[in-house]
Parts: sequence; structure tokens; C-alpha cells
Amino acid sequence: MSDPYFLSILIFSPLLGIIVLAFMPKGLESSLRTVGFLATLLPLVLAVIAFVQFDAGAGRFQFLTSVPWIEIGDADVTNSSLYIYYALGVDGLSLMLILLTTIIATLAAAASVKVRQELKGYYMLFLLLEVGMLGVFASQSLLLFFAFFEMTLVPTYFLIAKWGYRGRERAANTFLIYNGLGSAVMLIAFIVLFTQTGTMNIAKLQAIDFSQLPSSIPISHPAFRYGLLFALIVAFGVKLPIFPLHSWMLQVHAEAPVPT
Repeated sequence: MSDPYFLSILIFSPLLGIIVLAFMPKGLESSLRTVGFLATLLPLVLAVIAFVQFDAGAGRFQFLTSVPWIEIGDADVTNSSLYIYYALGVDGLSLMLILLTTIIATLAAAASVKVRQELKGYYMLFLLLEVGMLGVFASQSLLLFFAFFEMTLVPTYFLIAKWGYRGRERAANTFLIYNGLGSAVMLIAFIVLFTQTGTMNIAKLQAIDFSQLPSSIPISHPAFRYGLLFALIVAFGVKLPIFPLHSWMLQVHAEAPVPT
């Protein structure tokens, strides 16, 4: 399949459910549950189609999308400008993670039958969380990856704080503080990479031979790259999480509603 819009449709398909829910009365609990559940089936079907259409022997990213997204600089003034691209694509691993995400989202929506209050807001946040998760695994641009990753934080915070258990507010605040600090470190590292290389495209960054860059460029020096590596380890260490940056996850698992 060569449709450049396919991955975008897959990622943002839960928004259809959000739109429908937005126009439904809050009192129709049974209908809200039905729409919330059915809205997870569309990305699941699209993920299965992608899995069937994927050419496992090609050894390359597929379902690619790459269009200019953000322009840095003014070409009319400087005769040059840099672009950050809206870039999507999947390989075998990321496609499996997308398929797994859609399966778990559908199961979690079914398990949400025990949620009793404010179902409309719950399912809207739930579907927004799914959009962010799907986008994370398909992003081929560091900035787009960051945007989708941060998209997951907002609905997760409210799902914990509103529908969690007795210590839900403390758990939600701990989650937000830890992940906010991790996000700040990650964004700084991504911006430094962009200023040093002129690109946020993951494939292009992988192809750079940093040892061949002029010595006047800081990133050509191993010490500078190790500093970036350390920053990314800290950022992702919070988000994974890994010891000793894992304490927020203990509270979240104890206080978050089971489907979340």
C-alpha cells in the first residue's frame, strides 16, 4: 500500500469517536459506552489492514509520509530555510507495537464497563490517549514524536486524577511532575540535535557520520555526543521508567483506574 495518508488516518481515527461523543448528551450512559468501545475498533481494523499489507521482506520503512511542517528561517531574507517535516512510517517492530496498542485499547475500552461517572469525558480522554500512543510509534521526526508523546500526558493525568482511587490526585501530580521534567530534558536534547544537524528526521540522523563533520561543529566531538546521550537516557529513563527514576510509576499503577 502506497497511500501517503494511510498512517495519518490510522493515527487520528479515534478522533471520529471523540467528535461523536462531543455531541451526545451526558445522560445516555449505555450509548456513550457503545460509542466509546466502537471508536476503538476503527484503528484496530486499520492496524490489521496495515499488518496484512506490510511487506516483511522489503527491509525498509513503509506507509511513508513526509511533508514540510514547520519552516525555520525566512528564505526571502536569508536565501535559505530549514524545515521540520511531518514524517510518518513503520517498520516491522513499530507496526507490531501499533497493532498491539489498538488491541489493548479495545480491550481496555471493554474493561471500562466498571467506570460509573462522567462517561462522556472519560471516553473522550481515553480516545485522545490512543491517538497519542499510535502517533508515538509511527513518528519519523523527533519533534512529531515529542508532540505525540506529550499528547499522552494530558489525558493520562486527568484519567488518573478523576477516575483513579483514593490517592489519585497525588499520583496524578507525581506523574505530571516527573514526566514534565523528563519532557523538558528530552525537548532540549532534540533542539540541540536540530541546531547541530539541521534535521529532526530520524532516518537522516542515523545516516550522519558525526566523525566526518568539521571539528568546528560541537557535535563532532565525542564528549558532546555523550552529553546528549546522557540527557536522552535521563529523559527516557523517567518515561520508561527505569531505576532510580521509577517511583512515580508505582503510585500510578496503584491509583489509576484499571483500564488506564
